Amino acid sequence: MTRRTIGALGLFAGLLGLALYVRSVPEKGDRRANRPGAFAPIPAADIAKVTVKSEGQGIVLKRADGDNFRVVDPLDYPADAYAAKTLIEKLSKITFDDAITDRPEKHAEFEVDDAKGAHVTVEDKSGKVRADFVVGKYLNGTTLMRAAKSNQVFQAVGSLKHVFAKDLRGWRDKVVLDFKREEAQRLQVETSAGTIALKKKDEATWEVESSPATIPNLDQAMPGQIVTALAALRANDFADGAGADEAGLDKPTARITVTLKDGKTHALLIGASKGDDFFARPPDGRQVFLLRKNTVERVARRPIEFRDKTVLSFKADDALEVRITKGKSAVTLVRQGGAWTTRPAIEFDAQRVQNLVSTLANLKASTLSGDAVAGRPSGDVAVRLKDGTRAALRIGPLVGDNNYYVQREGRDDAFLVSKYVVDRFLLDAEGLKQPARQPGMPPGTPPRMPPGMPPGMPSR
Repeated sequence: MTRRTIGALGLFAGLLGLALYVRSVPEKGDRRANRPGAFAPIPAADIAKVTVKSEGQGIVLKRADGDNFRVVDPLDYPADAYAAKTLIEKLSKITFDDAITDRPEKHAEFEVDDAKGAHVTVEDKSGKVRADFVVGKYLNGTTLMRAAKSNQVFQAVGSLKHVFAKDLRGWRDKVVLDFKREEAQRLQVETSAGTIALKKKDEATWEVESSPATIPNLDQAMPGQIVTALAALRANDFADGAGADEAGLDKPTARITVTLKDGKTHALLIGASKGDDFFARPPDGRQVFLLRKNTVERVARRPIEFRDKTVLSFKADDALEVRITKGKSAVTLVRQGGAWTTRPAIEFDAQRVQNLVSTLANLKASTLSGDAVAGRPSGDVAVRLKDGTRAALRIGPLVGDNNYYVQREGRDDAFLVSKYVVDRFLLDAEGLKQPARQPGMPPGTPPRMPPGMPPGMPSR
């Protein structure tokens, strides 16, 4: 290596070091911290009281017993266990980087002022204040914090503002029901459609104890889904001050009861709706909660919805003929020598036909409507198997944007089958064709799928 090269490398190293030093020098008025941070980590066992003031609301949490905390102001209520645990963990294990400024005019920008910051005060069992700080914005992997009586702004490692800046709903315990789902032995669901009672036959099987609707075959997944939803039921919000007439819990629209192995029961009353939520509470509870509509729909099931939702079930290889009528199009698929042909003869995509038959062979509904198909039908499908068995489906109108009515020949009630599933088998002559190849693509190249469609999924 020549002297000139060595000299150039030395000059470059010197300039790089100078640049890094200049970059690290704070602005005028800024100072590097000479202390750990906005506060020193506090041993978890020493934390007895935490006061958080954010967006004009003050909330006080106190240690109740052990590791449990309660909200004591502006009301008295158990604190959310996860929220309290996370808070204590961050207070006891917080790590700070450098200070970034000590200029008061920067406080608003960094959201460590009184207007946007979350002011946190931590006291120990003796009432001594162990920390008094303001939590600000998230910036470059750190959360900005300032000691309440200082102008210095420090960087705390991680995204932490959400740990401290919660509204009252965020600090309150949202548990509505809590039990071990594997302990459930009996389930009773009362709705306006009647009361169905089920009991465990063994660890994996449920059986109907009583029902106003005939259940020829029980959907074994349904009781388990309801029990699972109830076992760890959490509220979306609290309905403090809701009147009896508004909540509708004096005359509930549904009552669901789970009995455990030890004989204890856990029950839920469901009242009136409020927007996208429903009022609800346990029968022996005072607190009224708000549950999401989709949560209520999962547990408040009508007796008929416990029926097995299998529409068709057969081996795809046993299908000899499938006749599809959609609008003015009528196509019959016929299997001959292991290959499919059509009547009338049309061009078709063999993969689409295979997917169509496979979908019909294991066709399940989302739920049951309880009513016969009404309205103008969307189409008909008939299947003939090797053993001579025949099955016919009538596809009714679209319900909303997501389901079709589907009724099997010989049955009075109807299923609701998702639109995506129906669109896989209710195809006219044009829909059975292979999608057009993109211009310029060589023969044998698979057609391009629509944007966002997962690989391997047949285009429609």
